Amino acid sequence: KQEYPKIRKKNTRILMADWHKILGITALAFNFVIACSGAWLGLQPKLMQWFDIKAPNDYEATKVIDPKDDADITVDWDKVFKSVKKEFPELIPGYIRASADGTATIEVHGSIAGQVYEKNINTLVLAKNNYAPVFKYDLRNASFRDKFYSVQEALHFGDFGGLGLKIIYAILGLISAFLSISGFVVYLCRKDKKEKRPISALKTTFIYTMVILLVLISIALISMFIGYRQAATVAAYIINGGLIIFLLYSIWKYVFDKKAVKTNFTQE
Repeated sequence: KQEYPKIRKKNTRILMADWHKILGITALAFNFVIACSGAWLGLQPKLMQWFDIKAPNDYEATKVIDPKDDADITVDWDKVFKSVKKEFPELIPGYIRASADGTATIEVHGSIAGQVYEKNINTLVLAKNNYAPVFKYDLRNASFRDKFYSVQEALHFGDFGGLGLKIIYAILGLISAFLSISGFVVYLCRKDKKEKRPISALKTTFIYTMVILLVLISIALISMFIGYRQAATVAAYIINGGLIIFLLYSIWKYVFDKKAVKTNFTQE
């Protein structure tokens, strides 16, 4: 019975398999949180549309003046911050938006220190004419449903707890990446038992890793210097094209192997 976290060093396959198991167990809770919150964030726009889910801090103000007149109103930002300090003293403003659509409002979005929720979820809406509050959303007083909605993004990105938590998230994230590499090495080592390869499992994994890194860096550079849309298009072609090629190859290999087995059986 293997003890945790004992590592056996009999050969490459056993060494990588033990690291795979130990690191997988260590980062299990983290990976579960990342997977669940990531699935929610990815599907969130569609789910909110399908089930008519509203963001908990949504506020629809009524248009009271002409949009042009609204945009021309001069905002006294000192009075805005004084009003925020008075009406919502714990709020740390993240961004402020003055309306230009005729609602004559100023939206102040921010966070409260020590909260494990997404950034700028707390909201204070002020009237432009007298800086009085017309809407306030304090997540501390929200329902469990709203709090659960707001915790997903913070848990996924680690936007709480300061630099120390960011470092822990980075380490656990690298462990998750290592699981893919160690699993691939174990797979190749097992394949080598049936079919000896000219290149070792570690060298093959290194080549695959470098190629993937090169592709990711290229996509990142395209995003930075050309545009996000072009980078997303390239990524879509590579991922979807690679998946289609892999599926076609798998089907072809399956059919070919079936025919080979049938031919051998007939000859016997």
